[in-house]
Amino acid sequence: MLQNYFKTAFRNLVRNKRFSLINIFGLAVGIASSILIFIVVHYELSYDTFRPGYNQIYQVAIEDKFPAGTTYTPGTPYPALEALRIKFPQVTAGVIYANYSAQLTVVGPDGTPSKEKRFIEETGVFFADPQYFKIFQVKWLTGAPEVLDQPNKIVLSKKTAEKYFGQWQDATGKMIRLDNLNTVQVAGIIEDASGNSDFQFKAVGSYPIFKSSSFYPYSKEWNSTNSSEQVYMLLPPNQSPSDINKQRCFTQDLPK
Repeated sequence: MLQNYFKTAFRNLVRNKRFSLINIFGLAVGIASSILIFIVVHYELSYDTFRPGYNQIYQVAIEDKFPAGTTYTPGTPYPALEALRIKFPQVTAGVIYANYSAQLTVVGPDGTPSKEKRFIEETGVFFADPQYFKIFQVKWLTGAPEVLDQPNKIVLSKKTAEKYFGQWQDATGKMIRLDNLNTVQVAGIIEDASGNSDFQFKAVGSYPIFKSSSFYPYSKEWNSTNSSEQVYMLLPPNQSPSDINKQRCFTQDLPK
């Protein structure tokens, strides 16, 4: 019986070639469009989901209440990180600051900045503390997150290290001039970021560089909110966001 169905269908296709062609073409376009939409949506929803414990990672946002309504902003005041660590010791809190249009210059063995190897990186250069990479884990080819707690240290992605030094294996220990201000040492190499990662790292400077240089906007004042400064928290499995939101972190929680 099934064979008869196929024969009947084939005869109808042959008998109505133009109509059949339109239907088959429309079906093919519909299937292809559905597959394409599925791939795009699946890719967009996969951002950072490859990271261990991604469903327990939360970004800290500022809630501003106005007569017209409530708004939320991702930037945090600079002192918020330490206040959060005091208020929520059970939570891993890390900070990252985006340094746009950063200039990185390779420094030669004699301490002279190179005229040929001078790069302007519009995006991809950050400052971060070690805890950030305890939250957003990456593969370290050399070095470890702890180097970001030391002054004048920088971590490069594999691709950036190859761009600056030829081979990434030769980059560790070399010197770079950052924003014509600080001579920093390459203390680690990390694997290139996946395409579905929100953080496309090229270079990550240690957070003490950001805090100690007057060129950067770090401040101890609570009204110093900056959208480039973002704090993330990794909650333990037994902790929910609602538990955190029930508690409030005030300025008096900060050490003076």
